[in-house]
Amino acid sequence: MIKRIEDFIYKVGQQLCIVFLLLMVVIVCITVFGRFVLNNTPAWGDETAIACMVWFGLVSSALAERDNTHIRVSVLDNIYPKKLVRIFHIVTYLLKLFFAGVICWNSIRLVIFNKNVRMASVPISESWVSLAGTVMGFMMLVFLLFRIKKEIFKK
Repeated sequence: MIKRIEDFIYKVGQQLCIVFLLLMVVIVCITVFGRFVLNNTPAWGDETAIACMVWFGLVSSALAERDNTHIRVSVLDNIYPKKLVRIFHIVTYLLKLFFAGVICWNSIRLVIFNKNVRMASVPISESWVSLAGTVMGFMMLVFLLFRIKKEIFKK
């Protein structure tokens, strides 16, 4: 059951990344075509592409947390005893968990703060861009809790 929840959240994250990366590429292509061929740049292009990039970057970083594909220094794993390395990993996961909680909490506050702020060229709220941090924080919290559980109970 827990594995299915983790897989579902991961698939949702993957789909979000696909959508936002595709949108970003299409919007940038439209903007470049308008700028250099039509000599008329769409006003909404750059700001919308940046919002898509924020969503893609934050959600993909949460997905990397699940797969443990973030860059890390693993030389300590070869120097210290296995039990000490395991303790290092648990402490690292707890620090990451704290960091993800801080991101989640502060991005929720940012979403509320930005609810009445509109983007300059697109008639949507800045809260939608800020919501990417909340989604990333939530996903990281879930993936880290599952990873901590695996780390503590592995033999």
